[in-house]
Amino acid sequence: MNEDELLARGFSRETQIRRDAKGRWFEDGVLVEHVGMQKAFDSWVARAPDGRFCLKNSIHWVYVEIEGPPVFVRSLRIGKDRVDLRLSTGGEERLAIESMYLNSRGEMFCLVHDQTLEARFDSAPLANLSDLLEQTEDGFSLRLGEELFHLSTR
Repeated sequence: MNEDELLARGFSRETQIRRDAKGRWFEDGVLVEHVGMQKAFDSWVARAPDGRFCLKNSIHWVYVEIEGPPVFVRSLRIGKDRVDLRLSTGGEERLAIESMYLNSRGEMFCLVHDQTLEARFDSAPLANLSDLLEQTEDGFSLRLGEELFHLSTR
């Protein structure tokens, strides 16, 4: 059955599922306490074809409301010439250093999932990066090996 047929039968991709800025999931205003469901929701965060946030798995997707960043950097591994991230989606990927930036509150972000989703660094991985951060005349930079990468602000 295609989407038009589902909509004609009263089905919708709209839900009452939302995640707050702290990363907690709610359905119909009730906190989702089941750890397995929380992890599943985290791993399914994606963008729908129209750009809105959704939960998408191998067989279906639905719209959700997400306050704050769609992804969190939970931990990282620092190598000689790279930084690997462990994400709230359950995946791991190499940090795209050029996508990193600081917001006005001093929170650090980067882009993940082929640079389609914004990720905010949790406090522990941010602390792990502190030895690589340098304050410069025009803000902060990250030193990795012999290279110094300027971090933009937004």
